[in-house]
Amino acid sequence: MNGGGEMIEVNANGNVQKSLGFKPSKQGEDVILTIDLSLQKIAEEVLQDKKGGAVIVMDPRDGAIRAIASKPTFDLNFFTKEFKPEKQYNDLFFSDSKPLFNRALNAYDPGSVWKVVTALAGMESGKFPPDTQLQTLPCIIYGSQCFREHNDEGFGSIGYEDALRVSSNTFFYQIGYGVGVDEINRISKILGFTKLSGIEIGDQEDRGLIASSEWANNGRGWGKPGQTPWLPEDIASMSIGQFVVQTTPIQIARAYAVIANGGYLVTPYLSKLGKENTSYKQPIKVDIDPKHLQVISNGLSKVVQSGTGVSINYGSYNFPPISGKTGTAEDALGGPDHAWFVCFAPSENSELLVVAFAENTPGGGAVHALPMAKKILEEWHKINN
Repeated sequence: MNGGGEMIEVNANGNVQKSLGFKPSKQGEDVILTIDLSLQKIAEEVLQDKKGGAVIVMDPRDGAIRAIASKPTFDLNFFTKEFKPEKQYNDLFFSDSKPLFNRALNAYDPGSVWKVVTALAGMESGKFPPDTQLQTLPCIIYGSQCFREHNDEGFGSIGYEDALRVSSNTFFYQIGYGVGVDEINRISKILGFTKLSGIEIGDQEDRGLIASSEWANNGRGWGKPGQTPWLPEDIASMSIGQFVVQTTPIQIARAYAVIANGGYLVTPYLSKLGKENTSYKQPIKVDIDPKHLQVISNGLSKVVQSGTGVSINYGSYNFPPISGKTGTAEDALGGPDHAWFVCFAPSENSELLVVAFAENTPGGGAVHALPMAKKILEEWHKINN
């Protein structure tokens, strides 16, 4: 209801003298949440045994949020209390676990889930076309460091699809070094990084960080201009989503939705206003070759068929074809590794996209984040059947 009220006249003591007029209220628009309660419950459940993290479940076709959860969390009823005990107040506002931070909208090292951005930069630049084959190695030296392959051996000569399937590091180091920081930065912005997602709770949201040569030359946000130049070591880190790349789970969801829906950047939203759904924003066609997006899509399908994400198929559920990417990221702040898994289903004409993030949970995305996403998919599959 809105627009209603009564104007009254009072004397100096505040006593009502008379009514000056009454305006009846008008029926307002209905507000309907996009949240699916059953998926929301599972999203919160899969975080219970994690130190921290986030789950986002989204429709990649239009950005409707089906579930969004963050841990640590807090009781919203605390803010409705007239009296707020000091200990409860301090536990909420000064806790080392930072429960007021919405992990779904806070920025972290994305690790290997970022490799799709580096791959698109390689193809879009023209320097590494879709049929590129590169020799992977035990390690490659950039600057003064040896940047290793995660199996310490290499995977032979492979192309984009298999590089995503096995999550090769040395393949993407070579792509990133070949195209340079600013091309990766350019593609990332097309995919929605460094920007607010547009979700209604954007006042909680972090824009993240995607490095560029200009950012480095201007002092990296902490130094003096000209004294913190771009280094060879930086491009290796950037290529696989480490240290000079910080992204939010909601940004990762938007980027992967572009791949899932065939080339459209969606605006995530939590509520539908009225019959015409006035909160919905039309997806934007991105300036990326559809053939290049298809290469990425093929690679993500292979991840689940026979790569680092194959365990999502284990068990009794007969899922439709799924595409996804695992990620294990070193924490730039020095804590234990983060675990990521992103997937969408079905692989063609996708209806659901899941981002699962386990903060400072070492052991790998396939071990910790993938099972979180799998439980979401099980519930979704149950609902659809």
